[in-house]
Amino acid sequence: MRTNAEIERVVNEYATMLLRVAYSQLNNRTEAEDAVQEVLLKYMEKAPVFQSEEHEKAWLLRVTMNQCKKVFRSPWRRVESIEDYASTLRFETAEDRGLFCGIMRLEQKYR
Repeated sequence: MRTNAEIERVVNEYATMLLRVAYSQLNNRTEAEDAVQEVLLKYMEKAPVFQSEEHEKAWLLRVTMNQCKKVFRSPWRRVESIEDYASTLRFETAEDRGLFCGIMRLEQKYR
């Protein structure tokens, strides 16, 4: 287990960077914050020994990317309907919204 001082140092030094990486992958601030929280919990629980600060940073980045991939594989993310997703977006006209929904219903290779 890590000491409070070590955890505080890592949070102060890397949390913003990890949040940016997670947000760039997930495009959702809440999910990105959750992912970073999971990464920091893994850091505390596993207490890996690092050869250098660069090794520590690389480990945190890799675990963050893996956590983002895990979020993408989550079952609830797969069943979210296009209409629900479209309702969170802003469209200038109803026609634009319909076009978006139609395109998103196509198979991935045709989008």
